[in-house]
Amino acid sequence: GINTSGKSTQFFDECYKLSEIDEVLKQADVVVLSIPYTAKTHHLIDSSRLKIFKPGAFLINISRGSVINEKDL
Repeated sequence: GINTSGKSTQFFDECYKLSEIDEVLKQADVVVLSIPYTAKTHHLIDSSRLKIFKPGAFLINISRGSVINEKDL
């Protein structure tokens, strides 16, 4: 999982800081976005991040707002 601080969280084997998102995305088979929409998360997933997803990886967004840049998707 990814959170702001990288602090361990129940039900997650490993947790990373938001600043480490690019490294985590490179490894993930499934990415589930369940984050609030804020200025920091606006277009968090854009063309540059979509390009580093593993081939065949899934992206599931249950967040609100423009966390994903839909034009880039």
